[in-house]
Amino acid sequence: APADRAIQTGSPLLQMPLKSGFIKVNAFKIRGRCLSTHHVFNQGLPLINFNLYKSDPLLKSFTDHFADPLATQVLNNHGVKCGTDGLMHTARIAEKNKPELSQFDIYGRRVDVIDYHDAYHELMSTGLEAGVSGYGYSSSTKGSHVTRAGLLYMQNQMEPGHCCPLVMTTAAILPLKKYGYDDLVSKLSTFQYDHRNVPIDEKVAITAGMSMTEKQGGSDVRANTTTAQPEDLNKKGNGNAYRLVGHKWFTSAPMCDIFLTLAHTDGHKTPSCFIVYRWIPNGGGRNTGFKVMRLKDKVGDRANASSEVEYEGAFGTMLGEEGKGVKTIIDMVQSTRLDCILGSAGGCRRALQHVLMHATHRQSFGLPLVDHPLMKNVVADLCLEAEAQTLTALYFSAVFDAANHNYCLPTHAPGGYANKTSHENDMMELFRIGVAVGKYWVTKRHPGFAYECMEAFGGNGFVEDFPMAMLFRQSPLNSIWEGSGNIIALDILRAKSSFSILLQDIKLACGMSSEFDSFVANMERSVLAFEGLSPVDAQRSARFLADHLALALQGSIMLRYTDARVAAAFVSARLSRDRVSSGDNYGSFVYDADVANFLIERNMPQFD
Repeated sequence: APADRAIQTGSPLLQMPLKSGFIKVNAFKIRGRCLSTHHVFNQGLPLINFNLYKSDPLLKSFTDHFADPLATQVLNNHGVKCGTDGLMHTARIAEKNKPELSQFDIYGRRVDVIDYHDAYHELMSTGLEAGVSGYGYSSSTKGSHVTRAGLLYMQNQMEPGHCCPLVMTTAAILPLKKYGYDDLVSKLSTFQYDHRNVPIDEKVAITAGMSMTEKQGGSDVRANTTTAQPEDLNKKGNGNAYRLVGHKWFTSAPMCDIFLTLAHTDGHKTPSCFIVYRWIPNGGGRNTGFKVMRLKDKVGDRANASSEVEYEGAFGTMLGEEGKGVKTIIDMVQSTRLDCILGSAGGCRRALQHVLMHATHRQSFGLPLVDHPLMKNVVADLCLEAEAQTLTALYFSAVFDAANHNYCLPTHAPGGYANKTSHENDMMELFRIGVAVGKYWVTKRHPGFAYECMEAFGGNGFVEDFPMAMLFRQSPLNSIWEGSGNIIALDILRAKSSFSILLQDIKLACGMSSEFDSFVANMERSVLAFEGLSPVDAQRSARFLADHLALALQGSIMLRYTDARVAAAFVSARLSRDRVSSGDNYGSFVYDADVANFLIERNMPQFD
């Protein structure tokens, strides 16, 4: 920023000129007291009014090639908006003001309403009107799902909690579309937000939540005890009305208009999928059998409400085939897993941006922090990790897009995107196994990344007023949601039939790096060895398999789709034989000074 530029933050106390890159204030008053004992200097600058899109080298380069024709304008506009001081302030207010449950009105009538701060609604409106939920399905244009991924990735960097209903709204579209709920699909995919607690018939835009797990089952949804009985015994199956009885331990975003849920019907050992409504369609009134019992007091994700719900004859309609609820929701689960990767990649990008601003404007021992060799090495390693996470998320967004729009991806990008293509028919199979591997790895890397960024601020990082507190508290969520580490590792193990497709994709980068080739050869031998293991031994080794598949996959994607210097650094820092001896902590791999400078410079926030 120019040395004489004022920082505009909305607070008169912080509209100060910059002197030699630092904020310097001779004296100011707080509640009538003048603090004149010291000058405030050598502090970082607030990260505001910057362009999230232009500040992200991989987001820009990847979407230039794989997103739809309108992506550059759409993503740039959203990147500018998400980086404004006003919306960043709104995001902080939304996170600090938790939703509140009102079970009854003042007259004692049951209402089950959750009240959100106006800041939350502003964030929701910003996201939905930009297309964060509906963009991918609102157009049949190739690349639309990649553009939506970019929108969500940036939206998450403002405040991640409100993104939960945005993600679930997207995820509900595909199963609803598959089973003929076109009226709901059109209202879920529109670029509008209507938070009124009124019947769906009176709204042009709605949102969707999930209500799956129960106390005794957790991830084992087949252990659910909720039951569903048809209103008319002669009308069963998809689209018909049922009444549900039971409980749900986690119902996310309970002010949504519809909820996808699981319940058992007579004669079936496995559950069916249902849509539960806040208001019964066609003038049926409030769904009084849907009762919100309490809100969860969570470690993070505070702007979003998560609740416990009782179904006491709650109205719902069946979605999909009876007794095949798990099959019905599989597309939804895959979608939310992809968005977990995008969420963690966005959270790491946001933390990195704060570190870059702090390390370049804070001095110690006569130098900016980033100019000290050790700190430079740590920051460069964080830049490399953030780029790998972002590219993993965007790559599988592109694979998902290819599977849904029936085309195949170029497999290389050195010196331009080549014409060589992968197999079109394999795109969905590649997505399903790849998104599980990516979700396992990227989301589990998130907490350690957030902690390392927190440490860069010293004591300030551990103070709630600073941004790292929220980012750190949020960091474990995506690994826990939609299948925690063990669940995902076991899903990968059960998908052995898809290993050949994943290995085929990984090996597209073979020949581009001898270190990579060596890692892949060892990893492939490990995969083959799993065929001879007993079920017990295979399960004990599931995380080992997931780790190595993830690293090989990231190495392949980096070699194929990013700058050669960045890709080479990733292979050396993450896949080489020296990795074990160099250690796993960030900054333990020693970067060439020129490569470190390149990584840092290309990831610096860009101010319009």
